[in-house]
Amino acid sequence: MVQTTLQQAEGRKLTPMLRQYIDAKKQCPDDSILLFRMGDFFELFFEDARVAARELDIVLTARDKGADAIPMAGVPHHSITSYIARLVERGYTVAICDQVEDPRQAKGLVKREITQLVTPGTVSDLDSLGPTSRAYLACVEPASNDGMWCLGFLDMLAGEIVVTECAKATLIDELRRMSVREVIARESVVSQIGESVRKVQLPLRQLEGAGPGPEAIRRTFAQRFGSLSIDGVPGEASLPFLSAVESLVHFTEGTQRRSLRHLSLPRAYRVADFLTLDETTRTNLELIRTQREGKKEGSLLWHINRCQTAMGARTLSHWLHFPLRSLDSIQPRLDSVSYLKTNRKLRHAAQQALHGVRDIERLVGRIAVGRANPKDLGALRDSLVAAPDIQNVLSAGESPISHKWKQADLVKEVAQLLDRALVEAPPTAITDGGIFKLGYEEQLDQYITDSTQGHEFLAELEARERENTGISKLKVRYNKVFGYFLEVSRANADKVPEHYVRKQTLVNAERFITEELKEFETRVLGADEKRKTEELRLYNELLETLAGDINRLRQLARLIGETDAAMSLAEVADECRWV
Repeated sequence: MVQTTLQQAEGRKLTPMLRQYIDAKKQCPDDSILLFRMGDFFELFFEDARVAARELDIVLTARDKGADAIPMAGVPHHSITSYIARLVERGYTVAICDQVEDPRQAKGLVKREITQLVTPGTVSDLDSLGPTSRAYLACVEPASNDGMWCLGFLDMLAGEIVVTECAKATLIDELRRMSVREVIARESVVSQIGESVRKVQLPLRQLEGAGPGPEAIRRTFAQRFGSLSIDGVPGEASLPFLSAVESLVHFTEGTQRRSLRHLSLPRAYRVADFLTLDETTRTNLELIRTQREGKKEGSLLWHINRCQTAMGARTLSHWLHFPLRSLDSIQPRLDSVSYLKTNRKLRHAAQQALHGVRDIERLVGRIAVGRANPKDLGALRDSLVAAPDIQNVLSAGESPISHKWKQADLVKEVAQLLDRALVEAPPTAITDGGIFKLGYEEQLDQYITDSTQGHEFLAELEARERENTGISKLKVRYNKVFGYFLEVSRANADKVPEHYVRKQTLVNAERFITEELKEFETRVLGADEKRKTEELRLYNELLETLAGDINRLRQLARLIGETDAAMSLAEVADECRWV
């Protein structure tokens, strides 16, 4: 698609903006669609516009006319996530070229850069991800043992990396069991697995080149994780494991245009530690979806899912895909479920406390990759505020889950910080202001006061001017073009005082400005802009602070997910009298 666009652009006389678009397009993968920010819209040109018009059912128009016409389409920036989700769902990679400077302060062409690549395995929009399943990107490498594959899985928002080995005959089953959304591999591997992977409609991306050498892989891995070990593997991890992890992280950091600082130490699992259920068995048992219609409703997960949170639902789904075989692992889980089933009032109280908990795991992931908006932080705050109630209910007993809650880190200082900083209902947009409470920062308080007390002043001014002039219908108004003004009907024009300065004449009215109103406008509009700038600075500082507590927040999220899943099993066991 890149080559098609470049060929179409050759020989044309392009505007500086279109040259900027072409330069951005050259930086994109060949199979990607470029969304190019222009004011309030993301625009698409050439072949990308034709594809988007067809896939998104939007209007295809043209820039210029006749032989020089350039196909063009656009979507509003405020609804861009839904359009991206639809393109990714159809197998496209989406490149986002955004404005990286304020257009009002730009000298000449606004600076734009590729800020993100969105692929099926690196989606960060919460609405595009199923709440009950992981969102793994997988990498396939030849294992040290002949006849085996080494698999690596990365869930970007969860910050989780897991690795395993499986026989070549069971590769597809393991990819499907892990709910993989996209597979990456080197050319030598793609030639062997490509047909099988594509047959089950999994997106497969071939990595460029042969990749780094063994020493470079070991050095980069050690710098990133502090050692060459993987949790669950004695001693130094094998080169295929290290290589798979490095490929996953390098690819994902390339899509996000930033380093991933929130990743946990990779852990390994053995396929033999769990009951092996191949794809046919899982389909026939209708674990996640019904066999005939492929619906969630009617499946086993649908029947036993009484979880209050998305984290709990994903944990429960994982338990169904990976049934335990070790009694040492089975018994503590059964003991927790039995305790929660027996103590019905306690269980209901804990479930009630969970109602206020959002998807902490993925909210934390969005903070880590720089995609969190104020509304996300508000959801994180509300979730952390609910955590002490859960602890108070569950820590009183003697079950395995009770002991975990007694020792739980509730990250209270983060809850207190967010509660002190954020307004009750934070906005979605970062740049519109209205994020922070009065009292959070002294300078911001002054800007907020200057920009919000204007309503009282304008009401007083309007009442005073009506009394002074005798014009009962005089109004103080505002628009973006002319700013603030006093509006008087043409019938009352003879009553206008001499110190009123005419600003605009309409068919039925005259608009004026006074020195007092002009001073107010300068003070208020300036304060509003300063407020937004200061809030943006404070918001970025807040994200940086939160980034330091990501691992603690993730541990709490996992405990909540495990607790919620156990309570779900206890609830359905109580309802159905299961043992």
